[in-house]
Amino acid sequence: MSDETESYLPKKLVAKRYGSSTRSIDRWEADGTFPGGFYIKQRKFWRLSDLIRHERSLVSGANALEAEAAPKPAIRTNATMEVADVET
Repeated sequence: MSDETESYLPKKLVAKRYGSSTRSIDRWEADGTFPGGFYIKQRKFWRLSDLIRHERSLVSGANALEAEAAPKPAIRTNATMEVADVET
């Protein structure tokens, strides 16, 4: 997407999008778990495309974790068991 048609969200709207506070957005960004924003005239903004990419990575990461945690099907083999002859 070119910068001419790119959408930018201010920190308050980003926080609202994620149901969190602006301080949480700052903390996540500092931790490296959230995309970095940029300043325009002393206000912090994020590219919508960066946020969408981040959300997709969270979903794909969650799907990978779910796949790891899913119970594995039992593996059946054709092994035969030897039974000892027992007199009754």
